[in-house]
Amino acid sequence: MILEKIEEAPGDPSVTITTETTEKIKGEALFLRSLMYYKLWNLWGTAPLINKRIKDLGSSKNPNSIDTELLDQAITDLTLAATLLPDSWDDTYTGRATNESAYGLLGKCLVFRADYYKKTDASRSNADYAAAIAAFNNITMHTLDGVAYADNYDNSKENNAESLFEWQASIQAGFENIWLNNDFDQTMSMHAYWGFFNCEWSFWAGTPFVPTQKLINTFEPGDPRIDESFAPTADGRYNGYAWVKYTKNMGPQNMTASLNNPRILRVADVLLLKAEALLQSGGSKSEAIGLINQVRTRARGAGTIPADRSEAETDMAVIMQWIMDERFLELSGEDDHRWFDLKRWYYAGYIDLSTWGADDNGFSSLRSDFAFQEFLSDTQGKLWLPIPSGETEQNELIVQNPGY
Repeated sequence: MILEKIEEAPGDPSVTITTETTEKIKGEALFLRSLMYYKLWNLWGTAPLINKRIKDLGSSKNPNSIDTELLDQAITDLTLAATLLPDSWDDTYTGRATNESAYGLLGKCLVFRADYYKKTDASRSNADYAAAIAAFNNITMHTLDGVAYADNYDNSKENNAESLFEWQASIQAGFENIWLNNDFDQTMSMHAYWGFFNCEWSFWAGTPFVPTQKLINTFEPGDPRIDESFAPTADGRYNGYAWVKYTKNMGPQNMTASLNNPRILRVADVLLLKAEALLQSGGSKSEAIGLINQVRTRARGAGTIPADRSEAETDMAVIMQWIMDERFLELSGEDDHRWFDLKRWYYAGYIDLSTWGADDNGFSSLRSDFAFQEFLSDTQGKLWLPIPSGETEQNELIVQNPGY
């Protein structure tokens, strides 16, 4: 709707809008739509591709998208958004998407699409890796310099130099009932909720999200990220360890509401994706390792662990494992990363999930009754979620995902 109204505005005498404002609003709308298509594709692999406003019932039913059409649209939109969004905003608009936000998400979508086609269309895959590197190279104002690892989960260090995009959490004044869409004519809640990490009173199930044993085992003793990610606990609800990311330095709370922004896209994520794109497209191995080491150097701070990886290494399999391990550690417990990474690496053939079991060295599930191999087989290796029945019942054009 926003994109359509922007196009109509110049011909509407009742609307006064500058070219600069038009470009910023259009860029933001394209960026946010792309973020949603990125998530839709990774979770379900498909959804109706809607890129125009639906104005009548006859246009309300659309079929599934196929292959990477959702990512294709996101890549098209982000390419344009990057040319429209500003380098930065003044303090009044802190947190709005910038052109570097768009370049970061663009590169990410390109790497994901490259992985999807790696086995079936190598030339297309390599072209996407190259385009991703070009997009990442446009990120020059955001950096790891001066940003501690812990700053990315600290309420007092939001929107720092590393952050490319994050959810801007707020707290309503007075009483807030989080189970309602709004409270007594107040604005809809915009707070962050971390009850699934710290099992606060409102998380009634009493079964918080916990780090897996595989993650605990993968961290080197002495890695400073350990204390900023999780902590040992004797509380029986946690299976030995509780997440402290986002809850250690949460800041003021009102009831269940938290001001601590969830970070959605940050430079460490981008650097590791760029390293992967360089490696898999035949680029400089030493440069790729150097990018891994940027993340490791920042992680250890003034200490010695984790040490840098050797830039003399030439074995692609070894370097790729370094990248995968570093993403596992650096981005652990953060929204989407691990599950999305595992799926795309499986598509590309970098890992074989068919050999993973419910143990510390494999899928590392605490659920002994979760038949991962059946899940993989039934979904035809796509590992997509079931399309909600509300969608399939209201729209006969929607085809359910395999396995459900």
